[in-house]
Amino acid sequence: MNTTQSHSYMFEMTLEIVLFITFRTKKTYVQDVLDDVVSGATGRTVQRYLSSLEKLGFIEGDGKCPQGFLPTEKTKQLFGANP
Repeated sequence: MNTTQSHSYMFEMTLEIVLFITFRTKKTYVQDVLDDVVSGATGRTVQRYLSSLEKLGFIEGDGKCPQGFLPTEKTKQLFGANP
């Protein structure tokens, strides 16, 4: 995989994860993302994606162990998830 393909894959994965969390009706955990969104990734890889999305303000973690994530209001508005 070349650099362009790698960046494209990372962007697609990030978008799929944020959309999954945004339109889910309950907290999302690393295992949920592993089971329903990504295939062939490790739990640590998913944690990195979630950490990046949290730092960017798209999701917020609950600080518990295991940590659950919800979309921020910004994300709901961006993707039209507000009722």
